[in-house]
Amino acid sequence: MLKTLRAAAAMLACVLPIAGALAQPAKQSAVAMITDLVGEASLVTEKRTASILDEIAVDQRIKLDAGARMVLVFLKTGEEFDFRGPSLVHVKIGLAEALSGAQPERRSTRFGGGKAIRISPININQGAVLMRNVQGETRLRLLSLADTVTLDAWPEFRWNGSQPGTLLRLELFDDKGKRILEREVGGVSFVLPGNVRLKSGVRYRWLLSGKAANGQAISNSAHFTLASLELRADAENLRPGAAATLSEQVIYAAWLEQKELRDEARKYWRIAAGERPNDSRLRELAGPF
Repeated sequence: MLKTLRAAAAMLACVLPIAGALAQPAKQSAVAMITDLVGEASLVTEKRTASILDEIAVDQRIKLDAGARMVLVFLKTGEEFDFRGPSLVHVKIGLAEALSGAQPERRSTRFGGGKAIRISPININQGAVLMRNVQGETRLRLLSLADTVTLDAWPEFRWNGSQPGTLLRLELFDDKGKRILEREVGGVSFVLPGNVRLKSGVRYRWLLSGKAANGQAISNSAHFTLASLELRADAENLRPGAAATLSEQVIYAAWLEQKELRDEARKYWRIAAGERPNDSRLRELAGPF
């Protein structure tokens, strides 16, 4: 009898944590995103400071200090809500209002019509592709066409880490492993020549190799894909104009990230990071200048 009770107690101890985990409410999915912020703001429910690229769920409250300005964009509609502090903002489905303070300015963007603009948290730490070397060894850093989709049919390869005046070998392979280009290159960039025709959807690999000043062999490689004609057309149609707001630049960069157009997105993250230099997330996404 005692053994039976102990077995039952052990089983209950295993089941209760599982049941408790299942009973936890599911995390609400985001309906909006902060696309610009100047001054101090805090997420009341989460008890933390708000920042650009924070995803906001329904029923979230955001407190803006005096002098602060925040732009929210709703992910389904693309509509922007521009708030000025001091105010307390309440986020609903497709709507944000001020519970205290001035009501927001509302405006439409070109991202309406069902185009999702959410940025996934896994894309926040992109940066450049680094060669994994032993400490003290020379590194080749691939700055563009590194695990990205490109809009350019004749893109530019960019890197750093080689000594001035040294030549490197650049090789380009298709998804079958066939080498379609081999060149000696100097400097820190190389534009694909016009006689090489990339095909949309093919996952290309480029390899850069050579020797460091001390004779050590150095190399690095990365993959990229040429965007489809449809995606290239969408990117052109959605591209912000010269007079675009910072929020529009951030929205577009987030859309580019979602489409894995990371090199193109980085151009707009750099614009945003330049305007909001204290935002660490924007600086991370901008990568090395």
